[in-house]
Amino acid sequence: MAKRKVDLEWNVLLFDINTDKIKFYNVLYGYNEDIYKEFKKGKINNIEELKNFLTIIFMHQYWSRYEYEIAVGRLYSKYPEEFVKIDVWEQISMNLDRIVEYINWKMQLNLK
Repeated sequence: MAKRKVDLEWNVLLFDINTDKIKFYNVLYGYNEDIYKEFKKGKINNIEELKNFLTIIFMHQYWSRYEYEIAVGRLYSKYPEEFVKIDVWEQISMNLDRIVEYINWKMQLNLK
């Protein structure tokens, strides 16, 4: 039986302009309801459909948006060009298979 009310958590690094610091940001916060609704409607029937659903949501929300980018590089770099710009979508995409497995397990969707 799928669980509707669960606390999903998957943190990424994000720069907070209000505090001028890097912080952890939960990219799954609030999405459990959307996932549950799509599952109940029959639009998510397997792992691949869940992955595609999340890809669309996350790319729309986080892909190449300035407020979701950080610069990563060596701590004592002499050259600013050694820094690489990474957005939240890039952090999610490298873990997307693990995120899908986690959601399937945590929400007890039992998708194959």
